[in-house]
Amino acid sequence: MEPLTQFSSILLVEILGFDLNVWFLFLVVGTQKVKDALEREKSAHLIVISEAKKWEEHLRKALGVEKECVLDLEKVVRKMRSEHANIKFFAESKLAEANALVASIEEKSLEVEAKLRSVNAKLAEISIKSSEIDKKSHDLESQKALLRRDCLSLIAEQEAHESTLSKQGDDLREWERNCRRGKRG
Repeated sequence: MEPLTQFSSILLVEILGFDLNVWFLFLVVGTQKVKDALEREKSAHLIVISEAKKWEEHLRKALGVEKECVLDLEKVVRKMRSEHANIKFFAESKLAEANALVASIEEKSLEVEAKLRSVNAKLAEISIKSSEIDKKSHDLESQKALLRRDCLSLIAEQEAHESTLSKQGDDLREWERNCRRGKRG
């Protein structure tokens, strides 16, 4: 303390009529209270620092766990993206194959339709030819039946002529025999 300040304090004490012992006791008690409060503050501060260090340790551990989780999640995301890319590539490849197959099937379908139209046209032509053949076959059967009748008629006529010729031959032989007998006798 500076001398002027000490003098002022003493002068103040004398003016106010304080007893120095009371004043000293007042200062000691006040100082002790301040010291006690400071000790309590230090203890509280040490407790707060200890708690803060505990929290800091917990937060560091949590941060470490969180970093591990983030790394694991990043690995999973990379793996999922890779799988997604593979699936997308596979799906696009299969889609391209399916589109090519559909195009091929459509082309084959058009070819089959063209062949089917050609077959239907040929079937119609065959049906017409078959009808013509059936008509000609019927005509031939009719002609065949007429020829059979004519043939049977000719055979009957031939048999009749042969029978007549045979009878005439028999008559002629009989006449010749009679003629030979008549010349002899």
